[in-house]
Amino acid sequence: MIISLNSNHHDALENVYFNSFPADEAPITFKLISEIIEAGSTTDSLVLGYEVNGALVAGVAFSPVVMKDASSPGAFILAPLAVHSEYHNKGIARQLIESGKETLAARGIDFLFVYGDPAFYGRFGFSVELGKCFVPPYELEYDFGWQALKLGNADAGHAKHSFTCIQPLSDASLW
Repeated sequence: MIISLNSNHHDALENVYFNSFPADEAPITFKLISEIIEAGSTTDSLVLGYEVNGALVAGVAFSPVVMKDASSPGAFILAPLAVHSEYHNKGIARQLIESGKETLAARGIDFLFVYGDPAFYGRFGFSVELGKCFVPPYELEYDFGWQALKLGNADAGHAKHSFTCIQPLSDASLW
């Protein structure tokens, strides 16, 4: 079952993230989702979790970005996504991503960004080619991982749209 996450889910989220990521990445991703939840009321972020038999087994955050050109389309970024290792390959990530996409589209958001494996995120409609229309705020180690998904009716055009992220995502070491 998909639920909205808040600070009451801190301990359960810690378990999810530390059982989803390698030991060197888990503290970073857990801190990131915790900070996004804490900033939630001021950022309009969407943070979702997935429960199985009352236990939290996955979490994902969708956070707004601020386009540098006011005429640019509205967008959010998906980060971080974690599914407890015992629940991989059960369609939970798909359900969380699809739920986030539907919610953001209903809010009138035009684009969703992600930095990750194109083979994984491509299954949800993310495109490396569309991602090239949007310039992330930091240089990326793996350019091929930057992707975008069109949710609304806006057209990205041929311009390079630049943006900034909410404070928790503004740490360049994350990119």
